[in-house]
Amino acid sequence: MNLSKRSSIFTITKYQIISILAIAFVIRIIIALGIDTPVISDDAVYQELGLSIHGGNGFSLSGTPTAYRPPGYPFSSAYVIQFSDFQCLR
Repeated sequence: MNLSKRSSIFTITKYQIISILAIAFVIRIIIALGIDTPVISDDAVYQELGLSIHGGNGFSLSGTPTAYRPPGYPFSSAYVIQFSDFQCLR
């Protein structure tokens, strides 16, 4: 028995790979265009978190501690509020 010879079952041609990728791409485009999702702006939430950190209330929204948002941007905006006269955030 010759083990170095590949079975034709596992041979995939370039045409088959391109076809599979094209079908997957078309399916993703159809799904993306078919889902109606609103654009959500969360800048006010990050601003409130930054003001809460600056005010000494910790990482909280409306007085309630949260872990829903990542802390990087709120901490950097609290730093900007602390060391500048950035009135539009206050």
